[in-house]
Amino acid sequence: METDRDASGGGERPIGSDPSPSAGSPHSPSATSGSPGQPGGQPASSPAPEQGAGTPEQDYSYGQTPLEAAGTGGLREADSGTGERPLDPADSTTGIDPATGMRTAPRAMLRPVPEGFPTPPPRPALPNRRPAPKPGAEPAPAAGGRRGLVIAGVTVAALLLLAVAVGGAVLAVRALSPADPEPPRAPVTEEEGPSTGAAGSGEVLIGGATVTEVSTQTGVRGVGDRGSALEPEGEYIVVTFEITNPTEAGIIVSGDAPLETEDGQAHAPDSAASSAYVGESEDYGIVRPGETVVFHTVYDVPIGSTPTGVSFEFSELDETGTLPVGG
Repeated sequence: METDRDASGGGERPIGSDPSPSAGSPHSPSATSGSPGQPGGQPASSPAPEQGAGTPEQDYSYGQTPLEAAGTGGLREADSGTGERPLDPADSTTGIDPATGMRTAPRAMLRPVPEGFPTPPPRPALPNRRPAPKPGAEPAPAAGGRRGLVIAGVTVAALLLLAVAVGGAVLAVRALSPADPEPPRAPVTEEEGPSTGAAGSGEVLIGGATVTEVSTQTGVRGVGDRGSALEPEGEYIVVTFEITNPTEAGIIVSGDAPLETEDGQAHAPDSAASSAYVGESEDYGIVRPGETVVFHTVYDVPIGSTPTGVSFEFSELDETGTLPVGG
């Protein structure tokens, strides 16, 4: 590239050139002014300098072409590259760029698959790889941890179902099986056991009806069936008697006849114990004319009490009386 210094002639000259101005140079004095004997200012002819053998001929035409002044767009335009022509694409046949003269890489070409070469597998419709997570999204829990939670949940549910099934089976068996019978409570008394008075030891005539003692049990510790057994606060005394009614009026036995003991105390019947007592007699009822009915009455007395008699009142006959018992 030419510079302002080269254009003004101040640049260095080539090595081996003549330092004297050439005849054709505009800076030579002979080119601008005439000499004696050469009218019109024409340069005088001079013999050409001798060239050595083997020395190439020098070109002294440097600076003959006038250069454009700086600022007119000449050098600046050249420096900016606006004056360069666009590069044509490389020749597709030779692969050489006409502007640079450099060979470009050949384009990729599809070639047929050689015979016998294995056919590549078809491309899957869906990608095989997991898509990349979105930025800012929370990482998904590990598959192993989730599987462990699922297994634990299934195990707990199975245990709960097993417990419910076992509990239901136990309840069903208990509901269908009969209740465990309580051990029989035999009537117990003190060491001697229950004592029974002699049959027919006591008898009384009240208003034409005959009342006869059948039996008297003392020291009884319980009465009733296995499921409805009753226990006394002290001990039970059970008096069994029969009534024969030869009169024309019926006799009502309400089961409220008091028991007299040896200490002079009167004890009212225990109606619940009388109803729970199991025997071939009745705890209350009606004796019709000409009938004989057996009754019983149960009393709750202090332990060790000795019975002496049972007092009756037949309102239908308007008579009262005491049946001696335990004799």
